[in-house]
Amino acid sequence: RSKRRLNNDLLRNYYGLDSGSVTPNSIASGTGPMGIDNTALGTTSTFKKIMQQRSLSQLLKEESDLLTEIRELDGERQSLVYNHHHELVSASETMKNMKEQADALLPSMNAMQSSLQSISSTSESLVLPKEITQSLRVKQSSANSRSHSDILAKAQPVIELPQRLRDAVLLGNGQEGLTKAQGLWGSLESVLANWDEAGVKGAKEIMNECRQVLRQAQQ
Repeated sequence: RSKRRLNNDLLRNYYGLDSGSVTPNSIASGTGPMGIDNTALGTTSTFKKIMQQRSLSQLLKEESDLLTEIRELDGERQSLVYNHHHELVSASETMKNMKEQADALLPSMNAMQSSLQSISSTSESLVLPKEITQSLRVKQSSANSRSHSDILAKAQPVIELPQRLRDAVLLGNGQEGLTKAQGLWGSLESVLANWDEAGVKGAKEIMNECRQVLRQAQQ
């Protein structure tokens, strides 16, 4: 009898039963006196009813089924935790790669900014000789075919030539980039030479800077 009472106590502790009245269908519905959601659930009476209505083998089978469901739920929980952890690690690696790429581009962006400032300074420092300026003004006023913006537009590729050479070398693939840069230099070298001979201030500096870019690219 004491062994049976011990088993009853173990089952009562396992199912959390205490006192109250139950009906057979209330366990499944969860709303009757024996239902788990019933606030007036009596665990002791429920336990007695279960013991009367079900055999020990049935209870042990239900226990086994419950343990299986608990293990499955625990496995799903661990899987969710692992998946969320994996996604978090993946997102962290993506952010790290983006930061490294941004840091790698920073020197190039600074170099481009410096080059643009140099181009702007060079453009502002270019001063045509007085006689050329007067000649251009006379042609503009007489023929009205060339505007100041047209002149600047034609001069802009020459002014930007050092940076264009750098971009060609930087974006090109080894010898291919160098060949493209040399082609740009060959197409505009004579223009810069003419500017220099005409006394355009800043033309010689642009020529020297272009030659330096090509020399560095060949090293």
